Amino acid sequence: MSGAKAHFAESIPYGMEIAKTRGVESTADDLIRLTNSAQHTIALTAMYWALNPNPDSPDENGWSETMLVKHYGADRGIELYRALGNAANRGVRIRILTSPSFNPKNDELAKLKKAHPKQIDVHIIDMPSWYGEGFMHQKLWVFDDESVYIGSANMDWKSFTQVKELGIVLENAAEVANEVLKFLEPWWKFSRMNPALNTATVFDPSFQIERKVPTWSKLVSSSEKIRNPFGSKKFRTNFNWSSPLELEINGEYGQLALSGAPVEVCAPSRTFDQDMLVNTILGAKKRVSVCVMDFAPVSLYRGTWSDKKGKFMIGRKVASPVWWPALIDALLHVISTKQVHGRLLISEWAHTSVYIGSYLDALSTTANSALVNSAMAAGKLEIRRFRVPGWQSTGPVTDRCHPNYPGHTRVGHAKYIVTDNRINVGTSNMAWDYFSTTAGASFNANHPELVRKLQKIFERDWRSKYASAEQHN
Repeated sequence: MSGAKAHFAESIPYGMEIAKTRGVESTADDLIRLTNSAQHTIALTAMYWALNPNPDSPDENGWSETMLVKHYGADRGIELYRALGNAANRGVRIRILTSPSFNPKNDELAKLKKAHPKQIDVHIIDMPSWYGEGFMHQKLWVFDDESVYIGSANMDWKSFTQVKELGIVLENAAEVANEVLKFLEPWWKFSRMNPALNTATVFDPSFQIERKVPTWSKLVSSSEKIRNPFGSKKFRTNFNWSSPLELEINGEYGQLALSGAPVEVCAPSRTFDQDMLVNTILGAKKRVSVCVMDFAPVSLYRGTWSDKKGKFMIGRKVASPVWWPALIDALLHVISTKQVHGRLLISEWAHTSVYIGSYLDALSTTANSALVNSAMAAGKLEIRRFRVPGWQSTGPVTDRCHPNYPGHTRVGHAKYIVTDNRINVGTSNMAWDYFSTTAGASFNANHPELVRKLQKIFERDWRSKYASAEQHN
């Protein structure tokens, strides 16, 4: 019998009256425990670092550090930050992939690195230098080459106590840990490459836009294209959804695969994350349940804001969103032709894009149009918005307003899909940007127990008082 074990880990924001699902652990508890038990190596990826409370930051300004610890749970981030320092002290080698610092004046990662220069390696991934926009948005951990976390939680204390997160933890699973480390190999090399020498601006016929890409992209003309730096055997995986890893977990066999984005930083044998999500939806036989913060068939972050124009601009032109129908096409396909029952649980919070509500309305109308012909059978689509209490009362503090919670909190931040036969637990919101210009990843499996447990988590949230039917115009 294999000793590999797996369970889901979640963060439930303080003040939410929602029952803990049996067998689901705390994100903070898991990451602190695994960091404290690491003996040799930790590898991790992070968008940004804010594990310690910082009353000088815009999101936390107006609260004292004592208040942030006592009433908002900032102590969980402090514990993890200390655990990383203690791990370095006992000789654990820590390798980190991260975005450029969002807060150079109070860079807690730089402080950690300075305190442990021989034990901590930091690799910066500046996605805008490669793609014109984007982030290092993966949230992956590997401990001692045998235990793994993949999920939605950022390196931010608020991700443990003020934001609803979900991830999966696998322990004593060297095969999975090895696969995550193999997935990260291109990213270590990518961090050492010079984007000034290896990017090109091209026309993308799929989206009918000009955009910046690495020079080994399939979009680059043969005269300018260079050899794929990740094409060698060192970077290749033996596992994708056409040839998944078969592994016994919790005493039950299942098939697993890790997918990633953007496609240019995946080894040629790695499944592109967008394709994996589409494949997961198309493989549904009876139901597909989607839980995510942002869901839209467009890009959300193109262009640069111009105060003078009062608009987002790309050069001298007003920016337009990129049309991205991949996921809505997959949903409409299975609902219309396979009688699948689709359910979307989409977050609403202080920073929800203005696009999302209108596109959800349009998607609902289109999906349920298949029901008008009573002589044929079709499935249906239901949409609910998930609202964490206090979502309208978040920072920053102004002279006229003292919010109840720090900024960029009180939101359902999980990103997953569960069907009757598969799960997809990811790090990306479901919009064009996250698959084309942003570093993302997802864990995929048809393991029966994991499918059942994730469905229970979805059902709990779907039926909770925090989920309400989308109001259509």
